Amino acid sequence: MSSRERRATRAIARTELRTRLRAIRADTRQLLATLVGVAALCFAAATVGFDAVTSFGRALAGGSPPVGQVGIAVLGVLAGGVYLGGASAMNQGSVGRVGPLVRTSTTPRTVVAGRVGGAFLVGSLVVVVPLLVVLVELFVGAGGVLAPTLFLVGLLPVALAGAITGRAIGSGGKLVGRRLGIGGWAKAILGLLVVALLFLGTQLATRSLIENPEAAMPQTALLPGAPAQAYGGLVLAPVGGAVTATGLLAFAAVAATGLVAAVVTVRTEQRLLVTDDGARGATVSSDATVPTPFDRAPSTRLAWRYLLRARRNPSTMGHLFPLLFGGMSMLASVFASPDAAMLVGPGALEVLGVLLAGATYGLNPLGDERDQLPLLLTSARSTAIPLRGRAVAGAAIGLAFVALGFAFDAYLNGVVGSLARAALSVFLVVAAAGTALGFGAALPAFERREYMNVERAHPSLIVLFGYLFGGAVMAAGGLVLASIAVVDGIGILTGGLGAVYLLVVAGFAVGGYVYAVRRFDGFEMDDV
Repeated sequence: MSSRERRATRAIARTELRTRLRAIRADTRQLLATLVGVAALCFAAATVGFDAVTSFGRALAGGSPPVGQVGIAVLGVLAGGVYLGGASAMNQGSVGRVGPLVRTSTTPRTVVAGRVGGAFLVGSLVVVVPLLVVLVELFVGAGGVLAPTLFLVGLLPVALAGAITGRAIGSGGKLVGRRLGIGGWAKAILGLLVVALLFLGTQLATRSLIENPEAAMPQTALLPGAPAQAYGGLVLAPVGGAVTATGLLAFAAVAATGLVAAVVTVRTEQRLLVTDDGARGATVSSDATVPTPFDRAPSTRLAWRYLLRARRNPSTMGHLFPLLFGGMSMLASVFASPDAAMLVGPGALEVLGVLLAGATYGLNPLGDERDQLPLLLTSARSTAIPLRGRAVAGAAIGLAFVALGFAFDAYLNGVVGSLARAALSVFLVVAAAGTALGFGAALPAFERREYMNVERAHPSLIVLFGYLFGGAVMAAGGLVLASIAVVDGIGILTGGLGAVYLLVVAGFAVGGYVYAVRRFDGFEMDDV
């Protein structure tokens, strides 16, 4: 790369970073969400992680580094780098649509290198401040700077190699999908499978180390933890670590993987940059038939259209990605303890149904209708019909998961208790749909932004995580209360708590729906 190309690369990377920073500062809610996220990570590092990090720092400086814990850190950083790199590839919406000035003023390789560098700079924004807190804790625990500095410097090549590898995987997947004409649902399923495999692979690779983190390094380099431990021993050689052939091979593998992944990333994204991403070969189909359960009223017919939209374009559900992490944790528990997983599995499916009932369509109702807002606000007497349509569509999805959870519950635990929990779950599904509309009306988002490679008016992150956390607590608590009532009977205490619980849930549901209708009916074109 010539000096001119290097200057252009740095300029594009700086522009990407400045653009992202300006976008965060211009959006108060996004700025608040970013600050809250960084503050939460710093608080967790300074409180929950203080004892663990300081004790780890003491062990690093003790003359015999804890290779087991170091191996866990190396594998964790590698997995995190791969995930963040893959996410940066999937969350870029400008590939193939770069402005004519940029495309003609420099080489495609320079554009790609600048955009990749900018993406990594943007991704590091949330990591730098909490990392400084962890670094201070390591210094305090070690009583010096040498061992923690060696440890963090040694993790840097692993993080970079993982991030570049993840970027290469994500870009390669996009190019293959474009060449093969893979549909939206196929892409979604493949993406979920990749994330699940990465998560489970990390769990399996670190399980032996977590069970015995202070154990000596295994004798064979074929075991998953041995190369990571040997790499850690190599970087900590000045403070007592062991230099082994396995460690040297691990370091060489990290460097070679990063270089190969960088070349693959540049080549792949150059092809994405200069090829058309239009709807080649796409067809338009229509189906005016509305099935019987949805042909009763205008709102139910509209609900069917919302469901069709999700079936034809699953990317409209991209804001539900945080729920995937809960599902991955549940899947990991199946491998760790199948009996415990089967015990809580039916309830988890019912809680998931309750969360989906509101999260699918209710957290940003008018923001999703941005293109139709002029027609909706100037011709419809009220926004009640589209709001009810969204509630019915979300409830239909939620009830499907509740039915699946009830089937497993009845098979494992008997009919009586499962019927009580299913009846409560159906009530909670309806209530969640109304409650979510209230959440969405409180902080509606009309500005388009990119998330999971989808550019649309996504729900506010504050609203999304607030609803998911509150809904999970309320739904799980209700199911526990229903189970107690089935086993012990409805006494004074149980009946009183149950009545208060149902009144609170119903109040949130009715209040949320009424608030959403009144707020959105009061909107004018200047408000959006």
